[in-house]
Amino acid sequence: MHDKLKWRPFWATHVGAMKGCLDFLNIPMSDAWLVGGIGHAFIMNINDNVSAAGPTVWNTEMMMLLGHNLGFHVSGVFAWKSDPQFEIKQKLAWETARRALDQGFPCYGWELGIAEYYVVCGYDSFGYYYSGIGTAEYEI
Repeated sequence: MHDKLKWRPFWATHVGAMKGCLDFLNIPMSDAWLVGGIGHAFIMNINDNVSAAGPTVWNTEMMMLLGHNLGFHVSGVFAWKSDPQFEIKQKLAWETARRALDQGFPCYGWELGIAEYYVVCGYDSFGYYYSGIGTAEYEI
């Protein structure tokens, strides 16, 4: 369990997950620098239906790719629930998170609670602990 690894409150939960990970790694960065550097500040967060789901339906890959411009790298396992190999990819994602956490690297994931981003803080024999919207301190 990494007690200092926590999601940071942002309306854009992906940014909050990244900020929590950067804080954990002691990488000093202002909120404005992060949001601008990963391109989030320049995205119109609307979908084709102009619904409240807009910020959750667009491809955020560019945010992860642009992190190198700010001195950090994001890598991971990516899958949609509709993927034919989803269960295999989901298992691989949790194994990857476990290895990263064991090595002292922060992790975050999508839709661990509701359709938002969460920081994965640790794990035990029962499951994983995460921090984000709708969680108390940690939630299994």
